[in-house]
Amino acid sequence: MIYPRFSTPRIVAGSPLVNDVLKCQLKPVNAADYPVTIAGADLARLQTIFPSGVCDWSKPGAGQEPLRGTYLRLPLN
Repeated sequence: MIYPRFSTPRIVAGSPLVNDVLKCQLKPVNAADYPVTIAGADLARLQTIFPSGVCDWSKPGAGQEPLRGTYLRLPLN
């Protein structure tokens, strides 16, 4: 690999490798989204730390629009 990717907090949290999301859309903290069991005081603490929710990496970024077309090409003569 010419350009190795190193782990970042965003990648560990589920961000796509393309890194084209400036501000993610949020979703409520849901214990079922995690591979470990989170319940009781731990779940309440997460909901307190992230009152607005956590990133929903399955959706495009907030206000993100799809690309319009492709790069312009010069006409071939």
